[in-house]
Amino acid sequence: MSVWNRQVLAETLVAVTPEAEASRFLGLVDTGSQRSAVSERVINSMGSSQDPVEYLDVGGIGSSARSTPAFWLWLGVELDPGRDQPIQCGQQLSVWRLLPPAPPNFDVLLGMDFLELFEIVLNDRACTFRRT
Repeated sequence: MSVWNRQVLAETLVAVTPEAEASRFLGLVDTGSQRSAVSERVINSMGSSQDPVEYLDVGGIGSSARSTPAFWLWLGVELDPGRDQPIQCGQQLSVWRLLPPAPPNFDVLLGMDFLELFEIVLNDRACTFRRT
């Protein structure tokens, strides 16, 4: 995980289920977002079996809410317990699709529904997750 241009970015694992092989995407840590979200690129990479599980009204500061589909996906990160054997840690969540246009430098928005699972440690320009 790194801090770049005032953004905390983390390699994020995404899969259809915890048992499925995860794909890696760059995620943005967003403590102001209640829920996590993924780009259209992530949804497309999960295969055609991904149908929306619900629709959410999503809005930001100063914008009106728009209905967007949400998908049931597993989001995770790799934790290194110090023995050079990273372990995957995450949770199955209903994540909404990021509204177009696609963000230029990340594919996953890590909201508080995901971040509450971890302690985030910032040290200089490096950042790591620790299990709480």
